[in-house]
Amino acid sequence: KRAGHAYAEVSALHRGSPQRIWARETRRALLWSAIAPSSIMLSLIFGPAFLAPLALYPAQMLRLYFRGRDRLGDLAAPSAVLSVIGKFAESAGALRFYRGRVAGRKSGLFEYK
Repeated sequence: KRAGHAYAEVSALHRGSPQRIWARETRRALLWSAIAPSSIMLSLIFGPAFLAPLALYPAQMLRLYFRGRDRLGDLAAPSAVLSVIGKFAESAGALRFYRGRVAGRKSGLFEYK
């Protein structure tokens, strides 16, 4: 959560700069964490075919595993799984930052438990 909050805060701070620092990381976390709930909601309304996007999660885990297996060895699989699962926590932190910003709160007021 803290990383997602930091990504969103730094991204917002540097929104006008050409580097767009951490904007990509923030968007990536929000996108990956939106696939599952959107897919489940759509499948309840329109049918089970909308569960197909859930296959993106294991596909991404496999992609990260194969990309990192030479460098990480035995840690490639856990790293791949945790990288994908961690997007949900990153997204929660980013959303907390945005919610606080809309409410007019400063970032230092957030507590993570």
